[in-house]
Amino acid sequence: MTDSDEIIQLETELYDWMVPGRHQMKIAMLLAMTFGGRTMPSETIVDAALERLVQRHDVEAFGNIRNWRRSEIRRLRLSSREHTS
Repeated sequence: MTDSDEIIQLETELYDWMVPGRHQMKIAMLLAMTFGGRTMPSETIVDAALERLVQRHDVEAFGNIRNWRRSEIRRLRLSSREHTS
């Protein structure tokens, strides 16, 4: 698997763990939920996946996402009208 494949796969996993409409959470908590007992990839891969994640139209980030312990993220709940646009 190439680095770009790993980044895309990780970004999808992170997104899948985020519940639409829930309160924002620390990025460190999102990473802990995503990896559980698995080994995390390199910090470079994680940061690149987070950069991709916050580019989604329904994701908001608060703070510097590379500072995992201090920054937060959330997935917005979109109305049905926004889903069809």
